[in-house]
Parts: sequence; structure tokens; C-alpha cells
Amino acid sequence: MRRFQRIYNPLVFCIRIFSPLVVSDRLKTFVSFDFNRTFILSNQISISMDTANRVLDELYFVTSTVVDWIDIFTRPKYKHIILESLAYCQEKKGLRIYAWVLMSNHLHMIVSSGTEATVSDILRDFKKFTSKRIMAELETDPQESRREWMLDRFRFAGANDKKISKYRFWQEGNHPELIYLHDFFLQKLNYIHNNPVKQEIVARQEDYLYSSAVSYAGDKGLLEVILV
Repeated sequence: MRRFQRIYNPLVFCIRIFSPLVVSDRLKTFVSFDFNRTFILSNQISISMDTANRVLDELYFVTSTVVDWIDIFTRPKYKHIILESLAYCQEKKGLRIYAWVLMSNHLHMIVSSGTEATVSDILRDFKKFTSKRIMAELETDPQESRREWMLDRFRFAGANDKKISKYRFWQEGNHPELIYLHDFFLQKLNYIHNNPVKQEIVARQEDYLYSSAVSYAGDKGLLEVILV
């Protein structure tokens, strides 16, 4: 049986499950506990044991941002490096993606790990690899009009970091936020999918190609996504 802890306050009585939570849209208005099938959280979510057993880590909302918010992902070639790297992490490292959007200078995702590796471990390797790939491409890209300016900014960002050999591409940290409430998941899901709409890139969430909104709308997206 999975470990759990009851957490009490005057307004809500809920159960925090110390295993990854995959949310559904079935809301309950009472607290109960079915030892065979389902954990039920008051006014929150129902988590099928069959679903929970497939996941080994918590769900996190994470953000990876390019230093100085440089708009490098306006070029398809750099977007493709990100997508190829995420697909590799899904296949080889156990990364599970529930939602994502790639904007011009940052990446939002809701993710978990399906292996013993933590989400932090996977994202560390992802950022290290993509940084090297993108900088190698940028250094040899004669068609990029902003090449020298961007290289200078990336070089300056890594100048005072002994761990950086030449360039810093990503800002430090992923700003992880643990997701274990249904409402919080929906809030972050909508926030992710609404980014391109808010920036007036598209009128509808599902019209933006580099996002899981396409998958949630019922079409095939650029990355495999676990729909919730």
C-alpha cells in the first residue's frame, strides 16, 4: 500500500499521496478512501490506482528560459533541436510530458519522471545537450543576422561561471512547482496553452503548432503527450 499523510486545516481535509499524481476531471465533495481502487480527495481529484501505478514521480510545472530572454526560437531549426531532444528524453530517459509550449525564448511544461531519475536530473541533461547543440549551430549559421550579437550575449552570461566553458544559453533553474490539485493542474494547463494567444501569435490555442494544445484538441501534435 502506498504511504499517505492526512493534512488538516479548518477549510479543507485532504490526502497527500507520496507518489506521482495523475489527475482526472472527476471532482468529489467528500473524503473517502477505497483501498482497492481509488484515492478520493475532498473537492479535488480522484486518482485511479491503475493510473497512479504507472507513474513513479510527481507532476511538476517547469519553465526553462533563454538568458536575457533572447528570441532564438523564432528560427525553426532551433525549435527542432528542442523537440528532438525532448523526444529523446521521452524515449530514453523516462520523461513524461503532460503539457508543453515552446515560445520564442522559453519553454513551459508539465512533466514527471517514469524512471528512478528525477525530473531535475532529466532537465539538467536536456539543457546541457540542447545548449551545446544550439550554440554549435549558431556559431556556424551565416544566415543568422543576429549571430554575433547573440553569441556575445551568451558569452557574457557565462563569463563569470567556472562551470561554463564558453557560453551560457539557459538561465539557471527550472522553477519547478509541484502539482497535486486538480484546479492547479487546470490552471497551469490553460496558462501553458494560452501563451501564444496572449502574445497574439494565434487566435486559438490549438492553432499554435509548438504546443500540446494541438493534442488536447484531438489532433496529432509534434510530441507525444499524456492527455489528462
